[in-house]
Amino acid sequence: MTLQVVSSGNILLPVPAPSGDWSNAANVGVSDFAFAGSSNYAYLLFYFSNTVFNPINAYWIRVDRSHNTASYQTLYAGAADEFWQPQIIRLSANGTHAFTFTNHRTPDGARHALFQKRSLTDGSLVSEVEVSSVGQVLGANDMDVATIGGVEYCVITLTDPFTNIRYLKVLNTSSMTVAVSKTYDPGHSTAMPFIPCAFDAAGNAWYAPLMWEGTPMFIRKVAVPSGTETEYTFSGDMANTSVAQLSFNAAGQMVITGGEAGGAGGNSLFTFDVSGGAPAQIKQVAVTPIQFDGINTLLPSPRFANGSTYFFSGPLGQIAKSDLSAVLDIGPIQTVNVGPIGNGNLDDSTSNPHRSGTIDATMWAVGGTTIGGANFDAIKWFNLNVSCKVTWVAQYPLGNLPDDSQFLRFRLRGFSGSIPRVIATDVVVETQFDAPASAGQTTITQNSDINPAGTFWTIEFHSHGKTTSQGNFRLSCGSDLTSVQPI
Repeated sequence: MTLQVVSSGNILLPVPAPSGDWSNAANVGVSDFAFAGSSNYAYLLFYFSNTVFNPINAYWIRVDRSHNTASYQTLYAGAADEFWQPQIIRLSANGTHAFTFTNHRTPDGARHALFQKRSLTDGSLVSEVEVSSVGQVLGANDMDVATIGGVEYCVITLTDPFTNIRYLKVLNTSSMTVAVSKTYDPGHSTAMPFIPCAFDAAGNAWYAPLMWEGTPMFIRKVAVPSGTETEYTFSGDMANTSVAQLSFNAAGQMVITGGEAGGAGGNSLFTFDVSGGAPAQIKQVAVTPIQFDGINTLLPSPRFANGSTYFFSGPLGQIAKSDLSAVLDIGPIQTVNVGPIGNGNLDDSTSNPHRSGTIDATMWAVGGTTIGGANFDAIKWFNLNVSCKVTWVAQYPLGNLPDDSQFLRFRLRGFSGSIPRVIATDVVVETQFDAPASAGQTTITQNSDINPAGTFWTIEFHSHGKTTSQGNFRLSCGSDLTSVQPI
């Protein structure tokens, strides 16, 4: 199985460039993308200062995924002694609000860590609550949303770069109050980590407050809203690497991106069963990280929302299925991209309007449109085929479209004496199947992924009970049967 970029494009940032030129931008901050499940929109937060003059301005950007356009609202116009830095965004389950975290520096020099509820219509502020004592400079790491007992909660992890203390806050979004607050002090000097967090299906908030430091890696579970906390220590390779990203798939399994290439479990993806309390490893897949102009930057953990089954592993630069049955690198995106990329989020939701035909997911990012140009002047999208399909156009000689009596028969050949299997998974390949001619596409196993080597597909066109044409082909993901050459 391979990853293909079916199409790609740029949407110029709708925000006015500082002094008319994006090369004047400084102190740039870009949130992750939040994809709506009930509309065609995606949302992100953006702030920057101007090297010509200093104030930091903050913006709300809405992307119309159907028309590949973007609009904006100004959230805050900064001043020399006051500014706001929105850092992360998640959407409510009912599609009416966004939840954001923003750092606010007031004219008296104090810092305020604000959890905010905003209208999805225009990003306007509905309400906010301060989640720490005045004066703390906190950075938002990760955020997740879940409905527990009929109440929607947000869990957010935060770090204080001056004290090295890490925080987990659970917010009741109805009352806009802090329902649970946890603090972790490593008690010694340590690297400032990215702290992933996620809700499981039972409404527990999980987080990993410390990077791997040579002792077995651990993770903590917090019951919501009671606040009861339990710590679990990993065994196996996961005990020897950091938790870089943390999510739960539709089956309720914990999905982890492992960090630290130096650890035994570094550069690996994991799934765990947590139904018994302590995480029990289900699967581990080692990968080769893809270094690519910042798209592998550590991002908030992926969320399997709105029917998503694939996720982007961020620091490892892989796209993987939620059960790790397929892991693909993003090299093809690197091939087609022009200019730098600052971050990237995968939209594999059923609400993705780009998702049609051979397009199974879309990578969205903020970056530059030209090599050597501004790092941030456009929103970029890459439509991806993350399953292996072939396409065709079938019609009668007179141009009529096929009806229900026409179909294509695919027969795998060239494996005499062997059972054909997929190289990566050892799954037995289906050796014969039919597809309606009117479908125009079908999923297939490409010949290069089949053991033994040297297989090929015989494709027959059947019409009204007769085989009207056939040919032998070595097929790849994305092959077009109307142009591929027979062997």
